[in-house]
Amino acid sequence: MDDILVQEGAGDNRTARMSVLAWHPKGGGPLNLFTHIRHRRADGVGPWSGEPDQIWRTTEFPANDAVKPGEIRLHQLDAPLEHCVELVRRILYGNVLAIDDVEVCYDLEPRPRSHWAYRNHMGTDDHSVNSPFSRHSAKVTEFWSFAPEPRDQWRRICESYVPRQLEGHLRGMGFRLDQRLDRVGNLMIAGALDDIDCELFNGRTHLILNVNSADGTDLPENAYYATVWAGDSDDDLLHQHFELAGRRTIVNVDSELDQIGFAVYRRPDGHCFDRWEVPLVREISIGLSLSTGQTINVRDPRRGTSNSVSLGDSRSVIRVGDEHSGALDAKIRQEVLGRRTWRRDRDARTQGNLGRFEPDQTEEAIDYFLHLLGDAWSSEGPIYLAEPYFLQRDRDSTNERIYSGMFAATRGQELRILCGGGNAYGWLSEYPAVLAGHVAVRSFTGKNGRGEDKRAFHDRYLIIPNKEIIITHSINGWHDHGVTFATLPYGVYEAQAAELWSLNIGDNSNGVNVQEIK
Repeated sequence: MDDILVQEGAGDNRTARMSVLAWHPKGGGPLNLFTHIRHRRADGVGPWSGEPDQIWRTTEFPANDAVKPGEIRLHQLDAPLEHCVELVRRILYGNVLAIDDVEVCYDLEPRPRSHWAYRNHMGTDDHSVNSPFSRHSAKVTEFWSFAPEPRDQWRRICESYVPRQLEGHLRGMGFRLDQRLDRVGNLMIAGALDDIDCELFNGRTHLILNVNSADGTDLPENAYYATVWAGDSDDDLLHQHFELAGRRTIVNVDSELDQIGFAVYRRPDGHCFDRWEVPLVREISIGLSLSTGQTINVRDPRRGTSNSVSLGDSRSVIRVGDEHSGALDAKIRQEVLGRRTWRRDRDARTQGNLGRFEPDQTEEAIDYFLHLLGDAWSSEGPIYLAEPYFLQRDRDSTNERIYSGMFAATRGQELRILCGGGNAYGWLSEYPAVLAGHVAVRSFTGKNGRGEDKRAFHDRYLIIPNKEIIITHSINGWHDHGVTFATLPYGVYEAQAAELWSLNIGDNSNGVNVQEIK
């Protein structure tokens, strides 16, 4: 353990920022949620360059946890790396870190794990830890914690916050702990690999890789080699490997690009010293709003109402794009987008999560609907069908097949149908008890602002055990508009259906009138 910490602190002129995110429960001792130590060359530029003051600064923000009241505090210290390493030693030997007048408790495994953190802007943050440095990759030494209490606490905090709000609180720590629940309780030391600076530029017809030593001297001979790649529309258009003979290397390209990247390796051991990949933005739109919009009052004498309507602000839009877009690349991109749409639609259908039917595919839509109901056969729990216009069915052979097939497919289970009112329900009594005796139908209505009856819900959905399917159109409209069945993972409609069904029949004290139809 000491050997590893000595290596982390080795080398002169390294400065560090230590960030401790701690949970301070009401009436209890503070717990470490995450400790992050970032270190780099002291002569590097950045938000914490200069002589470190070695003074703890604390920022507090609410925890929004009604179960366990308390607060979150972010403690930060700028100091020479050797001082931060000494603080880590104290944590490992005593399981606490003294910060001014408080002691933050830790529960860490004694042996660390080492790995590498690279720069990546391709939206794959969930797969690896990204470098906390914008210009450098990093070597990471991480002490893990498997204590359940900090992780459970952090999970509740994340669920109570709007993601952007929590991200704003964490930005100064240099680590998105809200995206990495597995790292809660850990202590991470990230050292910038800043012996060289690497940058890749897109020149439209070529890529430019600049590699410079941090001290401004020439690169050592045969010290590094690199790989540069580029792609467009899911195709690899360039993957070139070369020696770094100078500070600047130009690689020609003959097509439009939507992503570029590079990796630089050390010659002696082949280690990847820096890696960077980014998608390219083809067009940037900049909107400028000026407060010149007019507001007019619209009055309805018949209803006695008045509303203010804003005509909107004047808006200037500047679009910055590539005027030399090739016709071939544009056509290829359109084909790729079409393939992605088809593939995602196909995958959703294959997994049973999507069914899309045009108006001339009503029979296929019915088969799909009845198949969904058949999948729920012999499962425990009721089946819910929310259909606001269920009672206002058309009397034709198509709808007859839907209803009789639905009643037959759910025999042996409880089918609960939620509708939104209507008086044309005499047809329900035409079905014999042997076919529809398990069916219960309830109407849910409320009042609008004029005191008129309105449906208490609008969405259409089917709830079968362990599955929630939204239905885009009422049954009566399938032959005119088509219909889509989409499986949702949230359970929101299942909760809504159970809540509505639990209301007392005839009791409209909460604004919803519930009537038993069958």
